[in-house]
Amino acid sequence: IAQNRAVLYRTLVHIVPTMDSIVVRWSSWCQAVFVLVLPSCYDGKHRGTMDG
Repeated sequence: IAQNRAVLYRTLVHIVPTMDSIVVRWSSWCQAVFVLVLPSCYDGKHRGTMDG
């Protein structure tokens, strides 16, 4: 059990920084998509489909 715990800890030490960068990347990507997509969706709903 102690050995498993040590392995788990070592794995976490390796995974956590990666997770951190993934979360940062994902949140920035999400923000970009939100900023790009939401205004057009909003405009489309309130003005009718202007383009196409």
